[in-house]
Amino acid sequence: MERERNRRLSCQARRRRKEGSDQAQRWQQREGRRWRRRKVCHGRRRWFRRRRLRQREVERCERRWRQGEGRLWRRRKGLAWT
Repeated sequence: MERERNRRLSCQARRRRKEGSDQAQRWQQREGRRWRRRKVCHGRRRWFRRRRLRQREVERCERRWRQGEGRLWRRRKGLAWT
């Protein structure tokens, strides 16, 4: 079990773990901002990404519409509003 967890951890993390908890805590405090930065994607940023994807979907619909199979395809995708 312990060996499994060690294999999953990177060698850097393992070294940090060996060095003792107070050193690890100091490292965490130094790196904490970067860690927290990664978790932002659940908020507005992901919403923007979804908006961009939706826009791309709309453009694809319009392209299909020009190709003539438009309305049926849209209804199938649930995008009749585009």
